[in-house]
Amino acid sequence: MSTDVNFKEELERVKSKLSRTFAENERQEVIKEMRQLEKQQRATALQVTNRNLAGTATAWAQCPGLPDFSGSSDVKAVLTIDMGSGDVMPSFDPLETSQSGRTVRITQNGTGIGHCDFTSGDMDLIVPLHVEVENLPVIGNLARDTVLPLSTHRTVSIPGGTISGAPASSPGNATGTITLVGDVSINIFLFVTAHVQIQIVGILS
Repeated sequence: MSTDVNFKEELERVKSKLSRTFAENERQEVIKEMRQLEKQQRATALQVTNRNLAGTATAWAQCPGLPDFSGSSDVKAVLTIDMGSGDVMPSFDPLETSQSGRTVRITQNGTGIGHCDFTSGDMDLIVPLHVEVENLPVIGNLARDTVLPLSTHRTVSIPGGTISGAPASSPGNATGTITLVGDVSINIFLFVTAHVQIQIVGILS
């Protein structure tokens, strides 16, 4: 019984059973079962907590026939973390960055998923995104949907070097400094693909 829906169904079942039970000793047993379910539900609710991520996101992009792009922006997100299972549901605020007249807007457009390891502090996220680019040479404006994997334990190549993730500095409660990196390929036109790398350096609180 790991979800609120399941808890509610079980409680309704037990309450219905109680309404059909008349012997006092049997009623006490059903009441005990109901109280135990309520206790488990409260314990499960306490396991879920929100962590605020605030920091800086830097993006690099390379596409044949176009100038390379790099830019940075403030980034904010709320990570809903199940402190029992380590499951993570990230929700990122929209961000925008510009370089040489080109503007990139990135918006989360679906439910993200992920996992946090409370021993190592490592975190993996998968975030669906809508990416808009304005004022591209020749092309003009462009919009694409993609899915970005982010990780604290990967190393990603960028022009002139690499970027690496770093786990949460306080792994036991998923707080402290953290660095997430990821890369994704986005199809621009037939046989034309842009390669994008992202680094997020921030603090979980």
